Amino acid sequence: MYLKSNNLKCLVEYFMKKSIILLFFFYSIGLVGQNFLANPSFEEFNKCEEFGSKCAPEAWFRIPPEDLTVSSKVKKRPHKGKISEILVIENTKHPLSRRVFIYTKILCPLVKGNKYKLSFFLNNLDRKHYKVEALFSEEELIAGVQNPLNFKPSLIFTLEQETRNFEGEEWKKVASTYTATGEEKFLTLGYFSKKEFRVSPEEVSNSKGDVIILVDDIELKPLDPTEQICSEFEMEKLNLFSQNYRHTLKISVDSVPKVATFVTPEWKNNFFESPKEEEAEEKEIEEKPTIVFKNRTWCEKDTIVFEIPFVAFDFDQIQIKDKFKSRLDSFAMQIEYLNPEKIQYIGHTDSMGAAIYNQKLSTSRAKSVQKYLKRFDYFKNAKEEIIGKGESSPKADNKTLEGRQLNRRVEIVIFKKKKT
Repeated sequence: MYLKSNNLKCLVEYFMKKSIILLFFFYSIGLVGQNFLANPSFEEFNKCEEFGSKCAPEAWFRIPPEDLTVSSKVKKRPHKGKISEILVIENTKHPLSRRVFIYTKILCPLVKGNKYKLSFFLNNLDRKHYKVEALFSEEELIAGVQNPLNFKPSLIFTLEQETRNFEGEEWKKVASTYTATGEEKFLTLGYFSKKEFRVSPEEVSNSKGDVIILVDDIELKPLDPTEQICSEFEMEKLNLFSQNYRHTLKISVDSVPKVATFVTPEWKNNFFESPKEEEAEEKEIEEKPTIVFKNRTWCEKDTIVFEIPFVAFDFDQIQIKDKFKSRLDSFAMQIEYLNPEKIQYIGHTDSMGAAIYNQKLSTSRAKSVQKYLKRFDYFKNAKEEIIGKGESSPKADNKTLEGRQLNRRVEIVIFKKKKT
């Protein structure tokens, strides 16, 4: 009996030692296999200061920074958890200029000559072909400063690289190996080619012309089993998580604006679970006709400016929303009564996007308003002028979301008829 008990004791001690060795072994593997990217599944959300909501994943940034209103006719079904991220690899209506990229700062320096595996899950939305590209760079592609199309990607992911053991599922894993130069600090995902990416009409994701790819669970891991996690790993992650600006041009992930123009607002719901800001603000617009110029008295050399704000249009659209048309109807009836000499339609945009495109958009919106008012007899023969000022005449600071909203407008200027 004693012998059996002693053997049992020895056996327990043996397995305890083995367990410690195994725990140490697996702990070491955990260090070696550490992901060098923060918030790889996008589940942790940042409270963006100037947007006033949980609008972007922690540690990740978009180019352009404000492009959160990308909508698709498919639900954002994540690979795991609740959130996935969007890449717009092309916009068929505005090729090259309306792509959306995401990027992050790498948590540890990559060792020159060492190999690293970049992998992620991808939902190509049943497309026959696509290209998602990755750029490792020393330079941060700050929105409004660097054009991603001026960079050559480091890795390319295509349909042929999808892991086949996930056949039949929406999400497929793609992976590729990268050899470090030792100068990498940032990782950017998107489509960098200066050639238009062409797809069939069935492969376009929404009425805006976006060609969308969903990504989730991104990993960047060293292949060298001896490479250890760096000492600055946690500090870099903390710095990324503390960066609360996601919609301001020319802001680096390592800095914040010198002057914060936005007081911390009351937080809205998660952006992905709430309507667009433009749609939400429509509720403030009365559907009944309102008096635009109540008891208005003309003065010599007088002009009146009637402003059509951004809520009258959907994002990047020129058609006037039905809910705003009653305002224009009321305006038209009173203008006919005042009988002005001339009417100007002046379109404006914010500073987001290319200046040439903004010029065309501002002119198109001004023409859209003019066309609508032609429904009224007086406007059919009125002396009119169309002016598109693009981003050249802001009324507010383009560095803030609120300022950019105020700048997206159409002004109708009416001039008093001079006495003869």
